[in-house]
Amino acid sequence: MNNFFRHLFVRLLARNGHTTVIDTRSTEQVNSVFIIFPENEEDVKNSVSIITDLVARKKKITVLIHGEFVRFIPNSYALMIKEYFPKDKLFGEIPKQNIKNLINSQEADLLLNLNRNDEIFTLLCTSLVSAPVKFGFRKEFSDRFFNLQFASNSSDSYNSFSNFKSYLYKLIKL
Repeated sequence: MNNFFRHLFVRLLARNGHTTVIDTRSTEQVNSVFIIFPENEEDVKNSVSIITDLVARKKKITVLIHGEFVRFIPNSYALMIKEYFPKDKLFGEIPKQNIKNLINSQEADLLLNLNRNDEIFTLLCTSLVSAPVKFGFRKEFSDRFFNLQFASNSSDSYNSFSNFKSYLYKLIKL
């Protein structure tokens, strides 16, 4: 899909023009977390530690992940896994109605989008989840979807996710 149409889709399909300002009370008690995982194996492997930490802190976690990478997610009763496949994307980038139905009614205290790449699919999925705090990596259009953004200058996946996790734990009381 060329860039003109990508920009047009993001502007049209984003729920709000901009996300709201964070109410500090919403960061005081995080009980449920919705996590959107990246779409490449290296990033998935390096970001799984976030789930491990959240499970240890007794948080209710819902994960949206590509079906190919479900095997990397640890088993836990605190996890609800929602998987998707390439066939669930329109034009390779837009969530089809079945994915929208799957996550549209989801509510969480915190949404984490762990995708470091400029991927429209995960951004649009972010807009479907109701959460007062939406946190993700800074990229093109991210200001339309996140009210907390992490700027990572590192191309190294491991360091990016370690720094992301440290930043997250400093900002939000988990």
